[in-house]
Amino acid sequence: MTWALSAWSLIFLIWIITVIAGSDGCHTGDQFCGDMSNIAKGIAVAGLTLLWLIGLLVLLVVRFMTRPTMICPNCGGSVKGGRIACTMCGYDFTKGMNSTHVAAPRAPDAASSGFRSHSG
Repeated sequence: MTWALSAWSLIFLIWIITVIAGSDGCHTGDQFCGDMSNIAKGIAVAGLTLLWLIGLLVLLVVRFMTRPTMICPNCGGSVKGGRIACTMCGYDFTKGMNSTHVAAPRAPDAASSGFRSHSG
């Protein structure tokens, strides 16, 4: 996809340079024709620059949406596209949680918590 971005930019760069360097076709000494030609070149360069930016934005969005790697939401590691689990932390993309099971905390029992029942 990088080649498409480079080719797009190169094509528009050549196009803009060609417009700027092009002959205006005016007769020598015709000030009005020269001024109008310069205005037309300015409008053409502005339009080409706008088209270049729009195309570049579209290509960047396409590149972002089709990138071959994902970012793990748990550890931030890079995961190759098509994988269902992170190789760094085990995050399961299909379930949205870690595949390594963490034992649920147990409720403390009365003997270990220091509470004693007093009878009497």
